[in-house]
Amino acid sequence: MLSKAVADSAAFYEGHELTAMEQAKNYYAWLMHEFRPALRGKFLEIGAGTGTLSEMLLKSSCDHLVCLEPAGNLVPIIEHRLRGLTNGGASVEIIADTFEGYSHYAADEAVDSIVCINVLEHISDDLKALQEMRRLLSRGGSLCLFVPALPFIYGTLDEAFGHYRRYTKRGLGTLARQAGFKVKKLKYFNLPGSFAWLLMGRVLRWKTWEESPVRWYDQFVIPGVRFVESFSAPPFGQSLLLIAEA
Repeated sequence: MLSKAVADSAAFYEGHELTAMEQAKNYYAWLMHEFRPALRGKFLEIGAGTGTLSEMLLKSSCDHLVCLEPAGNLVPIIEHRLRGLTNGGASVEIIADTFEGYSHYAADEAVDSIVCINVLEHISDDLKALQEMRRLLSRGGSLCLFVPALPFIYGTLDEAFGHYRRYTKRGLGTLARQAGFKVKKLKYFNLPGSFAWLLMGRVLRWKTWEESPVRWYDQFVIPGVRFVESFSAPPFGQSLLLIAEA
């Protein structure tokens, strides 16, 4: 059954980057491959966007999926995408609220897995946010976290997207441990993407992107990058991937 709850304070998303990222099928499949072994039971997805990853999560070993998205206008899109995918027995709850708002009223609703993709960098107090995620997880539950990496490539795209920061590997690991997590996996992800982000945000000074370059990069670059990085984690990359245990 698909249920929906919308907070009075829900925001409105005006960009189109999430629509463009729907073209990144190989990219999201790679992320799911990395996260899938840590996922079980009741999932909380923080920042569901248009539901691209939500659809993949629902098809994995999921009993109940909570999609948390602060932009209320994206809720119907998520609902439409997930409609008909709950026949396997998993249920879905879509909530339009910030993580801070959700964590207040869901204090007693433990989840087994939290998936947080490109969200932590939008939160000013990231340590407090991670501590709240730790509190919401059941004992032994997993945090699957994905954040932008390399502070020196911070540029106009980061500014336009409302990023407070980009992370270093050491800094993210320390932050997770300070929040009470046991770090199980921490590695850089998508090395060529760091050069692309540097070009777009520091040289060309883009403030958004279109579907075409996303589709091209996903089709012609990501498969090869995934193959190479499956043998050895790169020394740096566009993003950092972390799996931690509560």
